[in-house]
Amino acid sequence: MSKQKSSQKKAAASRGDKTTAGKTLAVIKVRALLQTYESHCMKMGCCVSTVLKEDVSRCVDVQKLLTKITLFFPECSAAERASVSVCPLLSAVRDERYTHVKELHLWDLPIKHQDMADLCLLLEHKGRTVYPLTRLELLDCRLDHWALARLGRAVALSSITTLSLDYTPIGPEGLRGLLSAMEGSNQVLSLSLCYCGLGPWSGALLASLITRSAVRHLYINGNELQRGGATELLQPLATHAEQAASVQQQIIHPTGT
Repeated sequence: MSKQKSSQKKAAASRGDKTTAGKTLAVIKVRALLQTYESHCMKMGCCVSTVLKEDVSRCVDVQKLLTKITLFFPECSAAERASVSVCPLLSAVRDERYTHVKELHLWDLPIKHQDMADLCLLLEHKGRTVYPLTRLELLDCRLDHWALARLGRAVALSSITTLSLDYTPIGPEGLRGLLSAMEGSNQVLSLSLCYCGLGPWSGALLASLITRSAVRHLYINGNELQRGGATELLQPLATHAEQAASVQQQIIHPTGT
């Protein structure tokens, strides 16, 4: 009996050592990410996000990995807005090979073409290091039609299941580029385009995406589709639902059985 108790104590001690080691490693990785981010900010002459620093500090306090990154600069003055960029963060994530991020939230940022290209390369599963992000939010960001189309292509090759572009102005060409690149995608389940300035012209484009992709949750609050746009969105969806139900019925009750 004493030998059994001794063995159990050793096993418990081993588990405790592994837990402590895991927490220590988490702190080291999170701190390294922040230090590299701050270093890139200094080299590029960019503002450091206090929101990100606070999130890292909380993770260090509880000894956990940072899995949700929010890049926001509420403390920056109007004069400092020119030095706000996502580039230092993306460089830090790559340099540290920080593959623990599940969610990336970018709020009120000017996204340049090079910034979008770097972000897309991070999302796409093409390199040696895979960053398995599942949620991407670009809230109130300035994206032109090229950036939207490039983002759509990258999302189709990524792990993203939830994409939110709320409060990001999107015109016909931009929406067409984004959605056409996402058609056929099998992993994006939720798309949010609230308050994006969508008009009646967007109904058919949105319907085409829903009927040709895995998207099942579409949020378009705060837009002006009006009656025409709503009809162009809903009619194809109703037809698609009827066809899907018919196929399902044939599978359950095959003809001739």
